Amino acid sequence: MGVYTKAALKLSHWPGPPQLPINGTIPAYRTPIPDNFRTYTLAFPSWPAYFEAYYKIYDNEIGYIFHRQFNMLGGDLGPAFWILYNDPTKTLSDIEEIAQEPEVQKLTEELRRSFQFVMAGRSQRDIEYQEKVLDQILAETGGWKVARMAEPDLAEFTYLYMVRLGHKELNFVYTGSYLGSWSQSGTPDYVARYHPVAQKRLDTDQKSGLLVQCGSDSMMGSGGAAGGGGNCGLEQFVHYDPADKESVKAGLRHMHDSRKDEIEHGFLAGKEDSYLKIGMTNEQLHQQYANSSQPILFHLQRKIKELLDPNDIGDRLYAWLPEPKK
Repeated sequence: MGVYTKAALKLSHWPGPPQLPINGTIPAYRTPIPDNFRTYTLAFPSWPAYFEAYYKIYDNEIGYIFHRQFNMLGGDLGPAFWILYNDPTKTLSDIEEIAQEPEVQKLTEELRRSFQFVMAGRSQRDIEYQEKVLDQILAETGGWKVARMAEPDLAEFTYLYMVRLGHKELNFVYTGSYLGSWSQSGTPDYVARYHPVAQKRLDTDQKSGLLVQCGSDSMMGSGGAAGGGGNCGLEQFVHYDPADKESVKAGLRHMHDSRKDEIEHGFLAGKEDSYLKIGMTNEQLHQQYANSSQPILFHLQRKIKELLDPNDIGDRLYAWLPEPKK
């Protein structure tokens, strides 16, 4: 799932409960949080403090699941959506009204710099120790546990959502579609450098009125890597209307804009690079792969493709090079 911190290595032998007790109403299922688990949304006063917390979590080897997940619907609309999502009496047509409620607006501001964090203890003493370490990290960075997200309804929803992240199928529960830009992994300070560039671009492109006005920061991504260790990354979610041709074009323009920003600021190609390949001819794609620093990799991938997809019916985004002419 790409969301585990280093401490997950110690828990890798534990497959989790065979069956979680599920309650709640469609679509927001919930499950009680076991005594040896803790589930929080952690918020911070500044971006430097936010990313410093990443390093401290890595260094202290606490945590089980570490992900900035709920921001994918946008910094302006995300909190309202999750409040709506957990109320079975509401529909998407209520989101504008919910977003304007004073308590939701206050929560929206509180969650601007936040991520979801699940800790798992091998014993009660272990989880109590992790709790103390987390409290010390928050004290040193000025961070805090978001009170509304710690209330039973949202805490139990968050726990189930994060523990079953690989099976959630919730990225497309809302109307509309998305394209992802950036989505680059690295050290937290590398991600901290590109975060404002990505945010500025989406803020500019949303002003066209053709993209969903969800806020300039809809970046979602893991804080740790599967198998342990610190591997940070954020993907910018860009929402468009698939039934509106101009909105679709605006989404693609944003992908081009993001690629230009990466080149201008010296960053590697992000996720949008895959979308932009869709418009290339096979010859253009192959030329790009041939010009890479290690084209041998794409020849090796051709051999894999010949075994698994001999009739060439797979996705064009699979990178490979044809056999060289003798």
